[in-house]
Amino acid sequence: MKNEILFTTEAIDAQWRTEYCRDFFASKIELTPVCKGGLYGNTHIKTVDNILIFKSIFNSKKYRRTKKIIQQSSTDTYLLCLMLSGRRYHSDGVSKNIVVEEGDILFLDLNLVTEGIAVSGQDIHLHLPGEIVNKFLKNRKINKSILLKSHWPLTRVLSDYILTIFGVMLDLSCEENNIILETVVSLLFGGARDEKKPIVYSNESSISNIILKDSVCNFIDLNIRNPELNIETIIQRFRVSRAHLYRAFEEEGGVMAVIRKKRLILAYEEISNPTSQLSMTQIAFEYGFTGCNHFNRAFKKYYNICPSEIKFEVSSVTE
Repeated sequence: MKNEILFTTEAIDAQWRTEYCRDFFASKIELTPVCKGGLYGNTHIKTVDNILIFKSIFNSKKYRRTKKIIQQSSTDTYLLCLMLSGRRYHSDGVSKNIVVEEGDILFLDLNLVTEGIAVSGQDIHLHLPGEIVNKFLKNRKINKSILLKSHWPLTRVLSDYILTIFGVMLDLSCEENNIILETVVSLLFGGARDEKKPIVYSNESSISNIILKDSVCNFIDLNIRNPELNIETIIQRFRVSRAHLYRAFEEEGGVMAVIRKKRLILAYEEISNPTSQLSMTQIAFEYGFTGCNHFNRAFKKYYNICPSEIKFEVSSVTE
């Protein structure tokens, strides 16, 4: 079933436009105007069976997708939002204050509670059916919104796909449109379907690589006090190659640099705590260092001061 709808406020009296917009989008999202003129704009919607894409031009507004709306819609759908112009300030409770600018793409799960402010502009929303996405995720959930920046090569490719889908969707069969959507999802998640390959292994700018970094950082936080936490532990845990792991954390200087930084920050907080009764050796072992000398060298290199000097200064202040 193919369908095309053009929603517009042009013929609606100014005093009724806001309610008109709210009623039309009520099953998807809750809208609130941010200026005295109320809500106004237009949306061009295209559907082929369960595939949905729409282009909108609207003035500034606040938006909320609430638990009630999610429960009533009961849909297993993901969303790609391509910002053609304007700006969006987005939050989902996990990822807060995401700034989506012109050319960026926002990926989110429509089963998440979200809210934000969309500044006047134009965007395209492509709905991705859950059954297609889950083929690649193996039913693993993405529990937060993810931003793809406009300068990433992947984002530019996806933008071209999204614009193409909007232009030709109604001329294609449902099967052909599903093939295009699978191509889009495969670009996002790389080789995640291959049982012999890690869930995340595509290029550095892909959602898959962002998920890998988040997962590894969470794993590091949970095991930061374990002196055996190292590259080999992470490779075995996430089934990624050493080269891929390095590329994922190249901007940070490698994954070991991330571990070292997190340990040193915690150690600094411990040393700076006037109520701490731990000796310097105990602090070194508590935060995953193999010995006091190793800890002292790493601490001085990072902070340009010896840990004993910090301890002395804290003691002097509290006396």
